[in-house]
Order: sequence, then C-alpha cells, then structure tokens
Amino acid sequence: MRNQIRRDRKRVLLAWELGGGNGHTRRLLSLADALIEGGWELVFAVRDIYALSREMTVVASYVVQAPIHHKGWAPPKFGAANFGDILAISGCGSIEPLFAMVSAWEGLIENIRPDVIIADYAPYISIAAKELAPVIQIGSSFALPPGHLNNFPVLQKSKGSGFHEEQLLENVVAVQKKRGKPIPKSLPQATSGDRQIVCVTPIFDIYHESRLTPATGPIVSVQQPVTMANNRSLFIYLAADYKLTAKVLQSVIQSNVHACGFVRNASPALLNKCKKLGLDISPRPLPMNKALNDCSVILHHGGIGTTESAAVAGRAQLLLPRHLEQRLTCSKAEALNIASRININDSVDELAARIKEFLDDKSTQQSAQDVAREIEAMKPFRSLELILEAAEELAGEKSYQ
Repeated sequence: MRNQIRRDRKRVLLAWELGGGNGHTRRLLSLADALIEGGWELVFAVRDIYALSREMTVVASYVVQAPIHHKGWAPPKFGAANFGDILAISGCGSIEPLFAMVSAWEGLIENIRPDVIIADYAPYISIAAKELAPVIQIGSSFALPPGHLNNFPVLQKSKGSGFHEEQLLENVVAVQKKRGKPIPKSLPQATSGDRQIVCVTPIFDIYHESRLTPATGPIVSVQQPVTMANNRSLFIYLAADYKLTAKVLQSVIQSNVHACGFVRNASPALLNKCKKLGLDISPRPLPMNKALNDCSVILHHGGIGTTESAAVAGRAQLLLPRHLEQRLTCSKAEALNIASRININDSVDELAARIKEFLDDKSTQQSAQDVAREIEAMKPFRSLELILEAAEELAGEKSYQ
C-alpha cells in the first residue's frame, strides 16, 4: 500500500468503524470536496465499503476495508446503559479481541501514514493512533461522549452489558502497556481523540449538559425551512431488515392516507406487494429535500441525520426507533413537540388509526415550523470550518515525515 499511495500531498485518513446506515459515510464524504480543495489526499478506511461506494462521487481517493470489530458476548435482551456498554460488546470486553482490533488499525495507520485522521464512530482508532497520528473525532452526539469526563454518562436505565467501566479501562490499559503507548486515565479520554467536533444542532445533543464545547451543527445542511404543507401526505423512510417495518407498512396501507417513500434493502417481493396494494415505495433513495418539501409528515426510524433534516424543514415526524441512539434522538424530538413515537405494541388497526390522527395533528405541525425557525436562527453552522482548521493545525503539530 505504501508504494501505491503517493506522498506528494498532505494525507488524511477518513475512518468509520462502528454503526450502520448511511449517515457515517455521508458525513465523511461531505468533507471530501473541501479537503481536496485544501490540498489533501484522501484515504478512506470504512466498515462498509459498499455503503461508501453507493454515495461516493469524489475522485483521487483510495478506499480500504476498516478492521472489523469483534462481536463480544451480550446478555439476552441486551440494552446499553451507556457508551461503555457499546464498547464492551464490540471488542473491549476482553484483552485479546481489543488488542487484535487496535493492532489492525495500527498496521493500517503505519502503511497509510496519514498526517491526520478524521474518524466517525471509530473509538478504537483513537486508542490505536496514540503517538502515530492525531485524531479528530466527528459525528453525532451519541458517538462522541465528552472526553474530559471520568465515566460515560448513563443514558437509560438498563442492566447493560454486565461489564464495569473500570474493567473495560483495565483492558485498554493492558493493551496500551503491551504496545508501549501512553496510558489513558479514563475510557472517555481513551476514545475521544485529540479533538472532538460534534456535528449536530445543539438541541439534539444528548450530552449537551456535559459538554465543555457545544455542538456546532451538521457539516452540510442543504435542507431549508419550508412552509406548512397544504396537503395531507406521508413520506416513509424505513429499513426492510427491521422486524416491525412490514407491520408498519401494512398499517400505512390500511390507513388509506396518501403515502410514498423508500425502504432500504427492500426485496423485489416487498416492493411488488406494496405496489399492488397502492403504496408507492421507490427501489432507490429519493432526494430528501424534495421528499420533505412535498410531504406533511415523515415516518422514519429516528436517525439523527433524518431527524435533523426534517426538523430544519419544519416537518412533523412519526418515529419507529430501532436502537438506543435513535430512541435518545426520539426523546429529544418529542420534547420539542415535533414528533411522536409509534407504540410497537399497537395492532395494525390501532397503528393505522394513529397514522391518520397524526397527519391531522396541526399542533405538532405548527411546533415543527417553530423549531425550524429556531434552527435557522442558529446558522451558520461551523463544523466544516472547525474540522478543516483542526486538520491543518494538528497535521502541522504532529505528522509523518
């Protein structure tokens, strides 16, 4: 790899390690044009190369597979209580898989020889990169617990992974001693990198009260506020591999409301079934800004990117969260009175009635308009500017020669 990648420009490694969906690749790719314009050579090391390739339009970039984390033991009906539990079940629960993951990242870093690393949901690269390259951790608030804390904040009442944070820290310390690297004082410090830039609007930052530096907004926000929709229509943006998606689609059909949308990884059979029953589900992603302009309500899982886009547009949201981060984002949106969470225990008939009721809820739609104006007043967001500044600064302080 060292012979294949030129060394005539500053080099940045753009890394993604944990999590799914398209948000992580889109966030990294949203930096690409500005980095290239600034004279940087791009190398991507990502969890899902296919997810990157679907979105990738930049040229003069190299792509490699990121190390795959070890899926550690998790108790039945696992629910993370804090970010430490995420680390516990992704390799930090024992020394051997943690050492393997960190060593794999170390090998990549030594071969790629970046001047700086920009990482999205990649906590282990911060451990691996110590004394090798500076790390800027970016992303949603969930993936960026404040690095100055002694412990990760509790996010929900849960039994968690069964691992104590002190035990996880001992594993990190053992790995760093084995590698001859600096010893972290806490897990938040070990995983936070040299700089953290939280790329969400402050109203959606789940660690807002603990931050020393507030969140600075999305890297790119192409969505603009739109007036309250005159029509009564639903836009759907769900994932086919979630166990309740089929039930919710059936409820939408039964509600007989005007609806269309996109279901990620939908099979041809599912698409054909929806079409026969009068529900227009596109086989390809639809432009989000146009979809939000045309609908009055969006139904989705509560990913931070979609939630923010809908909030910026001033659209009410029906939410079907799949995991902890989305549930936390849902709670933020509900507190703003711009969203309502679907009751997963409702029958198809009850869900259909709820969907019709929500499309007639003018109070929530008006609240969404009010929040959109609040977000507009927060602009301009500074995340892109801060990331570029940090990259130049850190690369100048400490880089491969």
